Amino acid sequence: MKLKNDDVFKIYAFVLILAGMISLIGFGTTQRIFCTKDDFGTVDCYSQVLWMEILPVWKEQKLENVESVNIETNCFTEGTTNTERCAKNVLVIKATSSEMIIGPFFLNEITILQAQKQVQKILNEPITMVKYSGKNLANMILGNIFVTVPCLTLGIMLARGDKRK
Repeated sequence: MKLKNDDVFKIYAFVLILAGMISLIGFGTTQRIFCTKDDFGTVDCYSQVLWMEILPVWKEQKLENVESVNIETNCFTEGTTNTERCAKNVLVIKATSSEMIIGPFFLNEITILQAQKQVQKILNEPITMVKYSGKNLANMILGNIFVTVPCLTLGIMLARGDKRK
């Protein structure tokens, strides 16, 4: 089976549009951590992944009776050099019976430290609520400008074909 040029362009268009849509979701996701303290000093934390800080992507996680918050190390192997790298970019919020792990996909070493400080603040200080949104605004904006828009634009152009003939 031999493909015509139009068929090849439509396949490329489909791949580019799919890549653009996946990058739109990937670059637009953020993680929100919300902790409250009741009158008895019990801290409950909630975590939710949102798209563009508006629409929920995953179901909200809830953790009751929070006792501590730690940062753990995540190690991974780089594909190009095959070397192992480690980074402190995993936030672990622990309660009496379970824990909530907020992982490396959403937070880098700087934002993880800020999130830990916010959760630690409600555990140690007489405040009743903290909210932290772990988003990297530069990644969101630049990723959508330099990846999503070109993929979608080229994909749509290829799908439409050259109509000027």
